[in-house]
Amino acid sequence: MYSDTQCWECFRFKKEDMPYLLNKLDLANGSPGATDGCWHTRTGCNFSPIEALCVLLGRLAFPSKWDQLILLLGGRAPSSYSDIFHQVLLHLFDRFEGALCDIRRWNAYAFDFAAAIAAQGPCSNCIGFVDGILRHCCRPVV
Repeated sequence: MYSDTQCWECFRFKKEDMPYLLNKLDLANGSPGATDGCWHTRTGCNFSPIEALCVLLGRLAFPSKWDQLILLLGGRAPSSYSDIFHQVLLHLFDRFEGALCDIRRWNAYAFDFAAAIAAQGPCSNCIGFVDGILRHCCRPVV
């Protein structure tokens, strides 16, 4: 479906790693409770597990709007892609909530993170960025 180069450029993973990701993210068997192995949206669209994974990875890696990403993914309605993206994202949160929300896993590295960020600029006591971007903003005044 996608070449090795396309997989890396559009999804940030190697093509050979996709089956591994499907299994490790618990996406390979489709929607929870589905008997046909597909992912089903609330609007009645069906996605194969690999297609659902590509939507997820594409949206997380692609810096543009849905209409631009749709050309890469295959041309379904934007609402279908949005629905499957959110469904898979919720599934991952439900499945891995403990690992995602437990900051104690990397707490020991917080001072190292803060030092590395402070070394690059005027940002102190910062250990990371939600989306990798630092934007300065004014503090509200009461």
